[in-house]
Amino acid sequence: MKKQDFVVRFAGEGGQGVVTSAEGLAQAASQVGYHVQTFATFPSQILGGPTWTQTRISNTSVLSSGDDLDVLVAFNQEAYDA
Repeated sequence: MKKQDFVVRFAGEGGQGVVTSAEGLAQAASQVGYHVQTFATFPSQILGGPTWTQTRISNTSVLSSGDDLDVLVAFNQEAYDA
């Protein structure tokens, strides 16, 4: 069966543009006709705490965050190691 979705996780520290990057990707994919959903975690810290946002892009309806990553965009070494 052909893969019908693509999952990208942006990870880094709060304030590095993790959420903005994921939202930009989601908006671009949506504008060309894909189904998109973004899922995020936010720590209790305001800036500098670990955070990640996952964007799932599909040609069918998106109902969950997805099981496996296709791409990890790590903004720092800690995000890559986690």
